[in-house]
Amino acid sequence: MTGAQAVKDPRRQGGISLIEVLVSVLLLSVGILGVASLQMYALKVNSEANLQSQASLQVKDLIERVRLNPDDRAQFEVTSTSCREGSTPSGEGFAHSQLVQWCESVARTLPGGQGQVAVTNGSVDVEVTWLERRDRDDPDPDDADATERRVRYSLNARVVND
Repeated sequence: MTGAQAVKDPRRQGGISLIEVLVSVLLLSVGILGVASLQMYALKVNSEANLQSQASLQVKDLIERVRLNPDDRAQFEVTSTSCREGSTPSGEGFAHSQLVQWCESVARTLPGGQGQVAVTNGSVDVEVTWLERRDRDDPDPDDADATERRVRYSLNARVVND
């Protein structure tokens, strides 16, 4: 036998051991759990961003409705207790029908959605609120603590007659 040829020891194990396989599986599992957790967080953030976008659209929609009816802008005034699911504001006329449609849209697109409109002179303040994620399972609109945990989006616009 020459020095270039190595003699293999029959007691020596070749390949990988069972412990190395278990460590590899453990590391792979931790990595997969991390990716799954990141995916769940991304879905939550995306859902909240979608609600904020919906709220923005709802507020801008009502301001445009008021701009289309500048002479009837006082009829668009409504409180959050009369603009929510199961409750619509009272009144009559075209402006009132526009307001009712808007209130129904807010209640339909936002979880526990409520709308409020205040009109003073040429200024229109529109605010929508909705329930945070933790309050959606038990939506009680009259709960005093829940009103503090509502997410708010508001906008003030000046509407002038041309």
